[in-house]
Amino acid sequence: MFTKEPSCFSWKLGKTLLYSYLLLSFIFIAWTYYDDFKMNYGQQNFDRGSQFAFAQVIEKAQSWCDAFSVNLWENSVNLINVSCLQNTQNQTQ
Repeated sequence: MFTKEPSCFSWKLGKTLLYSYLLLSFIFIAWTYYDDFKMNYGQQNFDRGSQFAFAQVIEKAQSWCDAFSVNLWENSVNLINVSCLQNTQNQTQ
């Protein structure tokens, strides 16, 4: 039986394709983990920031009985604690 040894060209091509596949797979997996990490870390920071902002608004509403403004870019609203309004209404009656 005659066996033909693989030619040098096909062996180099196979190795090149294998290494390319491994490299691209590693890049894809690393990018996937990085993207997942970035999204989770960003979401956690967003949640912490929004909780902190709401805590500040609630604290200010509880400590003041005057209206105060809350601004978001060009939007603005005036807020007041309803219990302060009820207390002043009860005091006037």
